[in-house]
Amino acid sequence: MGEVEGGAELVDSPTVDPRWQHLDDLDVFGAILQDVLRHWGRSPGQGRGKQSAPQVADSEELMARLVELDRLGRQPFHMELREMAGSLSSAEVARRSGLSKTRCWNLLQGYIKPTMSDMEATARAFGRDPWHFIEYRARWLTDRIHDQLLADPARSEELLRRAALL
Repeated sequence: MGEVEGGAELVDSPTVDPRWQHLDDLDVFGAILQDVLRHWGRSPGQGRGKQSAPQVADSEELMARLVELDRLGRQPFHMELREMAGSLSSAEVARRSGLSKTRCWNLLQGYIKPTMSDMEATARAFGRDPWHFIEYRARWLTDRIHDQLLADPARSEELLRRAALL
């Protein structure tokens, strides 16, 4: 992987380890995610832990917010952004979002992965919620999983065993 503007990674296709293919089953994966969200931010014997996405207070609020959205994006970010931008130039998208022209052009072309800030800025620019973007939802969920694994080593072993053995 190379780098483009500000250390952003070029888009690359990940290789899926066949030992984890059972996570393609939405019921299995959904059960693991529900468990993570139910316990997210909590350390053993303690109250709420650090949250990296302050816009959503808890998993119940997240679910309510997602239900309220009229349509969640299913295409890659650059395609969703192009659809939102319509015939606008990358310079106009940059002006509306507050991002640099170069960064907007690279995002619109799909040459770089968007940051959470990129997605929040572009969503605001077009009157959308950043949760619209699949990358935003995925990053938020992986951040919760990451926090869980670091906060409680015993629980992380349990979650990984459950994921590996299902």
